[in-house]
Amino acid sequence: MDTHVWLTYVVTAILFSLAPGSGTVNSISYDPIYATPK
Repeated sequence: MDTHVWLTYVVTAILFSLAPGSGTVNSISYDPIYATPK
């Protein structure tokens, strides 16, 4: 596997693992209240 692809996967996994703590990415991606324009 290419090194850059592996690094990108690792960084993405870390960001998504931190997302539930901050609630920013998780809310925007999965919460219909924040995802739906008002």
